[in-house]
Amino acid sequence: MTTYGTSPKRVPSPGRKPYRHAGRWILTDTRPAVLAIGRRGCPGNTPRSLDALARRLLVPQIRAAVALQHPTAKTVHHAGEPWTVHVLPIHSPHSRTIIGALACYTPATSPPPPPPKIGVWEAFNTDDPRTPIHVEWSNSLYDRHHLPRPNPRGLAPFWTWLEEYVLPTEQLDTLDRLTTSYQQQKPLITHTANVRSAHGHIDTVQISAITTRNRAGKLVQCGLITTVDADPADHRDATNSVVNAMFTLSDDPMCVIDAHHDHMVLTSVRMRDVGIDLHQTRYLPELCHPDDLTALRRYLQGSRGIPPDPNTALPPATRPVLIRLSSGNSWKPLHISGVPVPSTSAHLLCRARPTENHQP
Repeated sequence: MTTYGTSPKRVPSPGRKPYRHAGRWILTDTRPAVLAIGRRGCPGNTPRSLDALARRLLVPQIRAAVALQHPTAKTVHHAGEPWTVHVLPIHSPHSRTIIGALACYTPATSPPPPPPKIGVWEAFNTDDPRTPIHVEWSNSLYDRHHLPRPNPRGLAPFWTWLEEYVLPTEQLDTLDRLTTSYQQQKPLITHTANVRSAHGHIDTVQISAITTRNRAGKLVQCGLITTVDADPADHRDATNSVVNAMFTLSDDPMCVIDAHHDHMVLTSVRMRDVGIDLHQTRYLPELCHPDDLTALRRYLQGSRGIPPDPNTALPPATRPVLIRLSSGNSWKPLHISGVPVPSTSAHLLCRARPTENHQP
């Protein structure tokens, strides 16, 4: 049992309740910076955004629970009143790294409300070019989308999540934020997106992520997803809004290609309508006709401004390239043209215009 302060209670500021965060679950990262209070998203606020009692009670207990790596419930006293502080550390699904915590304080005689479901994922590099980034989800993330849990745990349906659950106008922005955080090893403090569940209901979710290197020196990204109330003041980056509009409104099939990893990471509805076989890995050597793969790679590198490979003595292609992609038992000819996606060096926004002839 711990006692915090026996001095008379301070008079709260006008219009502010002294214990306004009592009984509310607060989501933090490990610093701890505040990511959400109940269903209200917070852009990585410092604990100063909490009420005075929450700051005094929660912060030391969050740090203690994160260090212990297991849930804690501790009764403390403040100004003669007993309170119970509940802290639930949040583990990543693969390495079991602590990446955040849920914390709540209540009168000692009152139980806490049920904690919110926090989805967690972990992404890390592999040595397999077909799946260069392996993604694992927590059970709570599968439950959140009403998807069956895989057994044994395996590759999470990352492309399915982006294309079927994130609203089309926000897919590219969401991919861009996550990829930039991963490649530049900078934290994604908060990003909001509108996500459709398997039952068709649309929720606003807040996404946070941090990227580090593991003991083997490979990049690892761990992230949190929580449901929040929509913020009418929320605004999207203007550049990404234009790119998203091009992606969703173009009459031609569109896709986003990761030229560094040889992957088609995102496709528009029109792209999926032309009958391309989109394997789960989205690995270009499995999608593209083998005779066209070199030409496609040259074009993608040229569009990124990459100098030619001195070992091949072939200049990069800069004009649209005609390639064939797998379509059932035949090949679909497409003219590919693309431009770099702002703020990420590897992704290209590509138009895939079909030709009239379907080739065997």
